[in-house]
Amino acid sequence: MDAMTQPSRQPLSEGSPSDLLKELTRQAHAEMEAQPALAWFHASLADRPAYIHYLGTMHGFYAGLEVRLATCPEPLPEVLGGPSRTQALARDLASLGMPAAHLAELPRCTDLPECRSGAQRAGIAYVINGSTLGGLVLAARVEQQLGTAASDATRFLRLHGTETKARWLAFRSWLDGYLDQRPDRMAQAGAAAMDTFHSLAAWLEMHYQNTAAMDQAS
Repeated sequence: MDAMTQPSRQPLSEGSPSDLLKELTRQAHAEMEAQPALAWFHASLADRPAYIHYLGTMHGFYAGLEVRLATCPEPLPEVLGGPSRTQALARDLASLGMPAAHLAELPRCTDLPECRSGAQRAGIAYVINGSTLGGLVLAARVEQQLGTAASDATRFLRLHGTETKARWLAFRSWLDGYLDQRPDRMAQAGAAAMDTFHSLAAWLEMHYQNTAAMDQAS
């Protein structure tokens, strides 16, 4: 995916760089949130097999994305460090009984945003770090619906645990400093963030359609 494609031109309100990035990506974010695939995945979290399918789908996305992020030639800022989402998902799936051999065979997303600069990496990080607050909400729902079955299988959704909000605020503070007065970085970060939304939306849609097709065939 070409993350260097410029964001659609639209008037921006005054605000911090992270506020402007939110406005730049508002439509892409809204379109992903409105797609039937995401609603289906979230609605299925109360069902153990469907939750395993959800985790497997997210594993396929992040396994590819984290490899892509590692190719960025610029040094990794400390604020972007932290636990691997791919490893957290693998541990969740193992807790739910998925054999390692099956995990290794899960498909991986290849239609991913480019990460050839620190600004592109920042845009991708904006999307995936922004999802951690919502992950806590989903984790509580899974634990309520699945009970003990999910007691050791929400590592991905609770990636940063009690530090989630503090880490998000720290990331936003860093992002504001990194993008401030740098329209070149803002353009690359905005494009990469939108490509990340589009990539995840397409990946979820593909798995949703495949599941629907299998249900119709059964």
